[in-house]
Amino acid sequence: MCVVLANPDRPAWQVPTTATDTEVRSAFDGLVAYCGTYETDERRETVIHHVEADREPHMMGTDRARLARVSGDRLVLRPTSLPPGVAEWTVEWERVRATRGWIRTASGLEYRVVTEGRGRVVARGDTVTIHEALSLPDGRTVFDSRVAPNKPVTFTLGANQVIRGVDEGVTGMRVGERRRLRVPAALDGRAFDPAFIPPTATRLYDIEVLAARP
Repeated sequence: MCVVLANPDRPAWQVPTTATDTEVRSAFDGLVAYCGTYETDERRETVIHHVEADREPHMMGTDRARLARVSGDRLVLRPTSLPPGVAEWTVEWERVRATRGWIRTASGLEYRVVTEGRGRVVARGDTVTIHEALSLPDGRTVFDSRVAPNKPVTFTLGANQVIRGVDEGVTGMRVGERRRLRVPAALDGRAFDPAFIPPTATRLYDIEVLAARP
């Protein structure tokens, strides 16, 4: 993971591929960057940063302790140094749990990537077109947009036009990516005839992002 923080008033960060050391140092002025992997120590409220990229060559491959606050599944990282004129910056991560290829988020949603995508990353506010199939744990298929006369579904991400579980599951996907979702009933919110969809049944979605635009 690589996190780069910059003052919003700062010019865009542009470094030529053949940049000299001086040009690289200049480009990093006013930036705080954290590239690599992280290991938390919740008792001491620290996180060990395994450095994989740095403007200082001698820092590559080193381990550095970072100030952090851990609260449940949320980790708040506090930079140890800040650009002039900046009072405070924080970076927040939300921890997820992976089991047998499935990733479980804090909301209870579980997802698994079936096919990687190569297109743009889908973000809130985008108009997204997806194929989706909804089935139940008992094997019944409720809906499948791939089966005629059904068609792909288009909606605005984050605008409450689909259930919460689909909104969350699609966020961050790439165009061309396919995921399977396990959506708890609490992330659906709709009421159905219990004979059609039992109120506590997990919703099983198969979603493929076909297109997305801002």
